[in-house]
Amino acid sequence: MLTQERQNVEYTNFCSELLRININPLDIVNENKLFNAPAGMSEDTGNAFPGGLVMHCNLVLGLARKIAKNISGTFPNIDDNSLVKVCLLHQIAKTEMFVENDDTWGLKRGYKYKFADTEGILKVGERSLCLATNAGVKFTPIEFEAMRILDKDGDELKSQKQLINIISLIVLHANELAYAIEKERVK
Repeated sequence: MLTQERQNVEYTNFCSELLRININPLDIVNENKLFNAPAGMSEDTGNAFPGGLVMHCNLVLGLARKIAKNISGTFPNIDDNSLVKVCLLHQIAKTEMFVENDDTWGLKRGYKYKFADTEGILKVGERSLCLATNAGVKFTPIEFEAMRILDKDGDELKSQKQLINIISLIVLHANELAYAIEKERVK
């Protein structure tokens, strides 16, 4: 759970980073939904609370930047603007996908949120791409693939390993690290 002050800081940082690269997140999603969106549905994820999504995405960006810095000798051309765009928008669809859970059975089992009634069966990355592109955000092929990387399961990743670009790998690992950190916080 975030204090109101921390939620404000996380939200401001999220928006400021995107505005720096000329993307207004409020062109993509509703301000109230963005401010209050969780990143997960259950308490054990460590991010199922209002503001959890922007906090999670900010953490992913911070970790991605650290990874990029540590490998910059081998990969000197990692574009920070691409990292910002992908890390902060890769789960933006969760603003539309989750609603507060009103089901007693789910609440007793720690599910604070449930899936909203949404059209289609798109995964989070695909749905996030749709929202962003519909708002006029442009993605390079590398950014496009990185936005979808978290939608892929282990077998799909293994079969395409030689095709995965460095931005995708950074985002994939930064996201996994962020989830591990968040889960550790709720232990």
